[in-house]
Amino acid sequence: MAGDGAGSFSVSRVRQVVPGLIGALLVLGAIALMAFVFGRGGGGGFSPPDADGLEQVVEVDQVASSSKMDVVSGLQRPSDERHPDPLVDLREIRSGGPPPDGIPPIDRPFFETASSIDWLDDSEAVVVLEMGAETRAYPVQVLTWHEIVNDTVDGEPVTVSYCPLCNSAVAYERTLDDGTILDFGTSGSLYNSSLIMYDRQTESLWTHFDGLAVVGHLTGTQLTLLPMVTVAWSDFVNMHFWRFRFHFPPLGHYFVRFYSSLMHLHFSLFHHAFIPQSFSRGHLSVRLHMQDLKLHA
Repeated sequence: MAGDGAGSFSVSRVRQVVPGLIGALLVLGAIALMAFVFGRGGGGGFSPPDADGLEQVVEVDQVASSSKMDVVSGLQRPSDERHPDPLVDLREIRSGGPPPDGIPPIDRPFFETASSIDWLDDSEAVVVLEMGAETRAYPVQVLTWHEIVNDTVDGEPVTVSYCPLCNSAVAYERTLDDGTILDFGTSGSLYNSSLIMYDRQTESLWTHFDGLAVVGHLTGTQLTLLPMVTVAWSDFVNMHFWRFRFHFPPLGHYFVRFYSSLMHLHFSLFHHAFIPQSFSRGHLSVRLHMQDLKLHA
């Protein structure tokens, strides 16, 4: 089976890659199940239930997004000739399995004070965003199953985007230069094994790593990136124990254990797996091993 051509690879490589592919399919199936249980497909984000009876929960006032525009959808019609020329090869955009917003983003995040949290291990990874006088910690165990949070921090509309397949978190300002305020959903598609977002105002497609619109009405528009850091929960608590709020899992304490268990399943499947990057042009590229997200202070 081994050969000299660009499209061939050894039996040992196949034995390495196939378990990773099986793991990837199992994880995508689990995500689809979560979408069925927690979300609704076809355009709406996830909103938490009534917070009555949940202790220490605060809902932050959110800046309203702009209305949907009457333009051709890049999500539904990416190859439409009325769009600007796309910035990526459309053949490289591949379905990840779920439909748009089948992985439900969080549009109304609830928060708890850091001092009241008793359900996160010290080594749990949280993604921290600090703007002005406000700081947020978004647990990776929650982001894994929602991928996008549309939030307002220190009065600024922001989006936090997390890609489980490439283990990366990025935040962006979602106000454009002309004053348009976007909000984002999950497209259900991937580009180079990374999630693709879409904005609900024009349904343009945006790449995760750089916040760039690559298909649709807003092609070429660049979001302003915001600095974030991933730390262990204990480190965040030591820095912000009393003063700052922390992202609250939207379905309450009962579901916290479910989030955590599924995240551990997800990363145990990928810990020794390779993630396919491209099947095009007759060759198979693979990524490095997924890293363990348990952080040690």
